[in-house]
Amino acid sequence: MKRYITVLLLSLFCMLPVVAQQQNGGRPRFNPEDFQNRMKTFIKDRACLSQQEADAVFPVFFEMKQKQMELTRQIGGLKMDAFKKCDEKDCSELLKQITALNVSSSKLEQTYYAKMAKLVGAKKAVNIMFADDAFHREILSWSANARGGGHNRGGRPGGK
Repeated sequence: MKRYITVLLLSLFCMLPVVAQQQNGGRPRFNPEDFQNRMKTFIKDRACLSQQEADAVFPVFFEMKQKQMELTRQIGGLKMDAFKKCDEKDCSELLKQITALNVSSSKLEQTYYAKMAKLVGAKKAVNIMFADDAFHREILSWSANARGGGHNRGGRPGGK
């Protein structure tokens, strides 16, 4: 009987962290659709886009983001390879590949912002670019505050 109670208590203690993770203080899972909807709303408001302009430009914008994400994943894989390899020749080749992918990402961005400028005008395309940057800064700020880490970690004092 003692053994049965001990096993039962141990199994309950092992289950406690699993059950407690998604309670009130738990961190919600990442939802890509929610993230994309927040981004759309933020950029639409910040770049002063009408609904028609937003409907025209967001498919192009998110196509660019998808292609950039693919390049970022490739770069990440190459960086992991570079981290694992100590050979000078291999790392030199990986460095060339990584920088080439970075250039490709910049050219991709240049091409897609030109497409967006044709759809909504250059000024609004620039506003979309600035709004995208601001959105990512805010997301980082929100996540830092959600973790309780909203304090200054360098840079200019007071965030000025």
